[in-house]
Amino acid sequence: MRGTYQPAFAGRGVLDLGVGTERTTRYLAPLARTNVCVDSSPPMVDDVHAHFPGISVYLADMRNLSAFGDGAFDFVFAACNLIDDADDETSPNPDVCRGYPSRHAPRWVSSGSPNMSSP
Repeated sequence: MRGTYQPAFAGRGVLDLGVGTERTTRYLAPLARTNVCVDSSPPMVDDVHAHFPGISVYLADMRNLSAFGDGAFDFVFAACNLIDDADDETSPNPDVCRGYPSRHAPRWVSSGSPNMSSP
């Protein structure tokens, strides 16, 4: 991620989905213009607050990010196959999950921003 993708998010507004133990925040925060983190686990949100008090972090499900307007970010980052988890057919409500990120990510990302996903 360091050299290859850095130009895609350096100096830009970043949304970090599934931030977890802030492994990605340690790298993204110093480089991004703004870094907003989201996680559905209260202990993970508390962890980010404890280590990065200046970072905006939200306790939320990535399938409901209505708090953010259209084009609010230049780059959306989701590590560890998080996007695959959202499409999991074993989800309690698979109709909500299936295809959600691919349908909605363009709304969150500003026009002309790079589109990257993990293999």
